[in-house]
Parts: sequence; C-alpha cells; structure tokens
Amino acid sequence: MTFANMLFLFAMAPQGTTLPSYRVDFLGSNSSASALNENGVAVGWVTLPTGEARAAISYDGEPFTNNLLPMPPGFVSSQAYDVNDAGLIVGAVSVVTSGFLQPHAAAWFPSTSGYTVQVLGEPVGDSYSAATGVNDLGDIVGSSGVMPWAYWVHAVHFTSSGPVVLAPFTSAADVNDNRNVLSGNQQLDLDTLQVQTIPLPSGNWMGVAGAALNELDGFCGYIQGFSSTCPSFPIRWLPSSGWTFVGGCAQTTSATALNDLGDALTYVYPTASGVYLEGSGYHMLGSLIDPSQGSWWVQYWGASDINNARQILCGVKDPTQTMMGSARLTDMNVCGSSTIEFYCTPKTSSSGCVPAIATSGEPSASAGSGFHVSASQVEAAKLGLFFYGTSGRLSAPFQGGFLCVKTPLKRLLPQNSGGSGTCAGTFDYDFNAWIATGVDPALVGGATVDGQFWFRDPNSPSTTGLSGGVEFVLCN
Repeated sequence: MTFANMLFLFAMAPQGTTLPSYRVDFLGSNSSASALNENGVAVGWVTLPTGEARAAISYDGEPFTNNLLPMPPGFVSSQAYDVNDAGLIVGAVSVVTSGFLQPHAAAWFPSTSGYTVQVLGEPVGDSYSAATGVNDLGDIVGSSGVMPWAYWVHAVHFTSSGPVVLAPFTSAADVNDNRNVLSGNQQLDLDTLQVQTIPLPSGNWMGVAGAALNELDGFCGYIQGFSSTCPSFPIRWLPSSGWTFVGGCAQTTSATALNDLGDALTYVYPTASGVYLEGSGYHMLGSLIDPSQGSWWVQYWGASDINNARQILCGVKDPTQTMMGSARLTDMNVCGSSTIEFYCTPKTSSSGCVPAIATSGEPSASAGSGFHVSASQVEAAKLGLFFYGTSGRLSAPFQGGFLCVKTPLKRLLPQNSGGSGTCAGTFDYDFNAWIATGVDPALVGGATVDGQFWFRDPNSPSTTGLSGGVEFVLCN
C-alpha cells in the first residue's frame, strides 16, 4: 500500500471528539522549537543574523529573540532541547557557530534574575555530549561520545556529582517522572537500573527508534522494515493498549512526541507534519489551523512536541511566504472556566490582609456579561482597580510585592472596596461586560488574559496593595 493510501485511511478515521482549531503564535524567523511544558512554555533556539544558534525560551508565544538564554564563558552557540514544568531547561552549548557540532551538555536553571547556565560535562573518555531530556524531579539525561557530531556511544544521567553512564544504552532520548529512561524500545529504571524491553509487534522488523516518553511510560518513534521504497512507520506503544501505527509508511518518517492522552506528533520527509489524535485519528497539522489565522504553511520539520492541552510545536512558513521558523499552536476551542489558573504571590497589606482573587462564570468574548473577577480580604474603604494584559504572565518585584502581568497593561475603572472592618474590603468586576464595551480589540475568542488587582494601602511603605494573578482564555 502506498503512503498516500495509508494516509487517506488515517485521515478518514472516525471523529470521536471535537477537533482542535488552532491559533498560531509565531516564534520568529529562523527559530527552531524543540520542547513544550504543561504551562505552554516553549524552548529551542534561534539563528541570529551573525550566524550563531542561541538557545531561547518563549513564555507565552512571544518570539525567541525576546528571551535568549545566557552563554557560559568561552562558548559561542547553544541549543535547548527540553524543559520541565518548573522551567529547568537542558540542551547543549558549543565553541563553534553550530550547536550541533562539538556539543557539550548544558542546563539552564531558573533564578530570581532569569537563568543561570551550567556545563554538565562528559563521562571519562568521551569528548562531546548533549542533554536531551529532563523530568519534573530534575533528572537530566542525554548522550555522549568522541565524535564532534551526534554519533553517540553512551547514554548518560547527568547528576549533581557528575555524568553517570547508563549501560547498556548507547543513547538516551527522554526521561519521565517515573524515572524511566527511553532508548529504542527499552526503558531503564533509574531507581533499580533494571531494563524493560518492549517486544516488537508481529511482522518482519529491523527495530524501533524511540523518540519520546510520556508520564504513563508510553513512548513513540518509528519502526523500521525491510522495504526499499517504504520502510518506516511512525508508531506508538502504550502500556494499556500496546502498539499502534500512527501514520502511513514512508522512506523517512517518525512519531516525534507523545502526550499522556496518547496523541502523537508525526512527520514525513520531505512533505508533511501531522498529528494522531486519540479518538479521531490522523490529521495534517495545516488542516487544523483556524482560518482566522491566515494561510500558514506547516513544514515537515519541526513537529517536535505536544502537551496535555494539545498545544503543539511545529515548523511553519508565514502567510506572506517570506518568513520561516517555528510556531506554538494553541487550541482555540479550549477556553472558559476550565482554563482559569491562579498564580503569583499576593502582597500582604499593612493590616496583615492577604488579598484573595476569585472568579465566577465563563469568560467569553461575545456573551456580554456573566464572568466576574473579584478580590476579597483587602483593605476596607480604599480605591482599587483590576488591570490586565494579553502578553502573558510575569512575576517581577513591584511596589513591595510582585507584578504578575506582562506589559502592555489595560486598567478597568476604579472601585471603592467598601467594608468597615480589618480586611473587609472587596472588589468585583464583570469582565465580559468590559469586553462588550469594545474598548480593547485584543479581547477576542482564544485570547489568553492575565490580570491582577491593585489598591490603595496608605500605611504600606509603597502606599499600595496587590493581589496575586489570574489567567483565563476567552471563548468566542
């Protein structure tokens, strides 16, 4: 069967769930995105006009060039390959322009001022290395060897006391929170150092190359056959259901990422990138981009990660056909109260009040009313207001507390907190009614809003008080 016929069968799979309709956040020209955490934070690298590759982070879909990661002394290029939910980033740095040549494993650790970088080193006898996986426990894995390019001979666990070779593996693709390390169709338990080998599916196969591991010990990659014209298939293995082909055969193809839902990203060289969505089958990535986003051309390369919110990283060419880079795709159907998150640290007021932010109802760009954002336990009878932005979260020192919202900011009209006792003040805004005024054209379906309360506190050194932050996605 030809690849085209196989692809047709997958595309015609029964539709069991609502398909994503994706918004495109372009991460910049000459960008390459490699990994995405559950907070939607993307990492990768961007090639600068001077030719160097530089590792970078995008917190909320902004271009990589806005947030280049620091370089260790003596190195000129870097690439980021993975990020955990706490923001720990791993990858490689190099003394030459290309991060793929002469690489040395590196990690970037979050700090109060941004990031600090550490070169992780190589096992004795090896000259080069790269860190390719990090879990939420802080375990870092990768590979090492003696050649100045990616020809690996050892899988490595980069520990605080130095690199540890993980025999018998020759490379390590990923590590999950169960502390299992993936190599091919094998998993090594870092606690017991026992290896589990997953038997190949029935048929005549050369072997499996593993690419990514999810938190349920499922993995994906490709399986290699003996055909001279169509030898490889993207494939997924789940402990609950075993092997599944997640795309058709091709000369060069693979599944590249797997989330805990069982969704798998795939690519086919040199034509297309797709996604196998559990419950609805295979879809070309370009077909899932919402028409409102323009005619983005999804590339075969760069389909690198998918998280549990079904956000996706992929390679794209922009609608003007003039810029090529990577993008974060976010499902515009994922919206409303299920997306509400509270974050950032509130400032304790001069009376010992710890402001509590809350919401009720559904955030909607068209409802006209019904979504309330409120704050309680604030100073009584003081003026205050709610301010917000659509550029992402922040946690930066501000007026003795923390500014939780990236600029530019919009402010709603001031209110009086009322109340007559200690910490008895409250604020309440109908944010849907504010949207209905039409004063902010950025408040459309699919927009992510971050907001925070500010109020007067005359006895505070800054004379102001601050709540923590709230984030939500507007439905249409």
